[in-house]
Amino acid sequence: MRISRVIFICCFLLPMLGACTRDEIEDNSYPLSEYDGTGVLFRLKAESFDDTGSATRTVDLTAPFDTLCAYILKEGQIDIDREVKFPDPATIMVEGLETGTYNLLVLAVKGNYEADGARIHKIEKSSSPWLSFPENTSAKPLKAQYYYTNHKFSVINGKIKIEEIRIPQAVGMVSFDVQYKSDYVRKSVHDCQFIPSEDSRSYSALHADGSHSGQRSIASFSLSEQKQFLFFPTVKDGFSGQVVVNTINHRKESVGTEYDAKITLDAAKHSTVHVQAVHPEDNVGTNLADELTSLNYYTILTDEEPASVYANANQRSFRIAEPLQINMEKDSLHMRFYSPVGIKEVTVMAKSPTMDEYVEFVYIADIPAFADIKTSIKVLKKGVYRTESGKVQQFSAEEMKPASLSFKIACKDPYWTKISRIKAKWYIKFVLNGGDPVTGVPNKNWRGIRPVHCREAVALYLNIGYMCTLENFQKRVLTFQGVLLDNNKKAIDTSKIISRLENLSGFDIGLVHTGNGVAGLGGGRTWGVYQKSFLYHYENSGGCCTTIFHELGHCLGYSHNSTMTYGQWASGCADVFYKNNIKDFPVNSHTILKSRSNPNIY
Repeated sequence: MRISRVIFICCFLLPMLGACTRDEIEDNSYPLSEYDGTGVLFRLKAESFDDTGSATRTVDLTAPFDTLCAYILKEGQIDIDREVKFPDPATIMVEGLETGTYNLLVLAVKGNYEADGARIHKIEKSSSPWLSFPENTSAKPLKAQYYYTNHKFSVINGKIKIEEIRIPQAVGMVSFDVQYKSDYVRKSVHDCQFIPSEDSRSYSALHADGSHSGQRSIASFSLSEQKQFLFFPTVKDGFSGQVVVNTINHRKESVGTEYDAKITLDAAKHSTVHVQAVHPEDNVGTNLADELTSLNYYTILTDEEPASVYANANQRSFRIAEPLQINMEKDSLHMRFYSPVGIKEVTVMAKSPTMDEYVEFVYIADIPAFADIKTSIKVLKKGVYRTESGKVQQFSAEEMKPASLSFKIACKDPYWTKISRIKAKWYIKFVLNGGDPVTGVPNKNWRGIRPVHCREAVALYLNIGYMCTLENFQKRVLTFQGVLLDNNKKAIDTSKIISRLENLSGFDIGLVHTGNGVAGLGGGRTWGVYQKSFLYHYENSGGCCTTIFHELGHCLGYSHNSTMTYGQWASGCADVFYKNNIKDFPVNSHTILKSRSNPNIY
């Protein structure tokens, strides 16, 4: 702790003492253990802002100040010969005072006043400026907190005296309370700021006697991230201007609205600017999804997810043509996405039995890969919605009753455009078949499938489902007419193979154990391959795609007597097309899931 020999200033953080004459600063800390009871001790308490206009609340802060300045005033004059000591950051001690009445002037700062451009001056009389800000710069919200008091006290016969000093704030606080009529508008706010009028002024200097002088203009500032601000006191009605709210709705349309604001900011007072926003989109019924947080969003099929969840069809299963599952749960919309790739700018369209068209019900900017999301829903009594054909219509809450709504997705994300083409009816779930995924102990030809394999299975079947919609794949399959033979060695009608594949009911996907010389198992709903096929299907490394389509041949009802298992279907037709066109598929690279380097593979 350092202080001037002329009873000037104590600063707990010397580098912050930019306006002081540094060669006059010396250590003036004083341990209370050496106090002999011949002086006056002042215990400091920092006051909070007056919110009510009544008594100011106080908060006892043990070490509230980074900078602490003190002077003794005797008969209206600065007593330059009186030494002030600081036993601790919340205590001031003055010794050797004769009987009489005095004033203790205290200026305290919490934070770095230099970051505000402030200067603390040496004073020789009570009318001198003590704290000042440059008048040639606009006043921005203050980073530091400033406190000031002129405390009157008496000394009688030099007796021991301990006084508590409550130090009021030397600045004012302004809060902005902007209320919106609808959640849609509130969530559409892109930017909110305060634009002061030209005559908005704050004082630029605080004098030792507590008076103010000088003026400087107030700068514009943003209300987007912060709602409470500190300013030096303003001249009467010196804080006026407009609260400007700019919104961008889910169709990227911008709207700006302005609201007048006018207050006076006094030291130690907390003033609030209240704004009731009126917006042309207050009656829009479309919901904007909540921001994703740990409270409403998590990732499914993570490596930490237990088998009791991912191998439970009631909790983890989906239809390949509907990888984004949507349903209402009370006042929330629940979305679960079976996809290794996320999508952006998604509109959930809704339609009730009484409506002719789907309308824009919920918009969500981002649905991450394998996301499970719940977002709150509000249905207006009379909401305005945009229909699928672009009409703007009003519907009542009864017509938009969530329990009666059916849903579909509108999204122009290139990835979604691809997977939304899938027509296959496959219902997919994951099965252990007796294998233990924790210990890795197999059950006959099955190992316990793990989440790393489940994620790859989702990628694989999205790719195969998409492949089935491609005209070039259909053409390639047709070229194998007469080559692809059934169990009786009769030619298969290749024009029907893809539709038959798409119309399979689905697959119970498992992981095959290779210890018994088996690489894959399939038939009916059962489909499983060895680990390499899950990891390397992107390149058909070592013929792993051959195994994939071999087992799909079994699911189509073909035995090893056909050429749909051992033969050209799995070795030359489907596997080759998959490998050669992987770059155009929805999940087109092993780098998306990075499963090959996952520590949970066998």
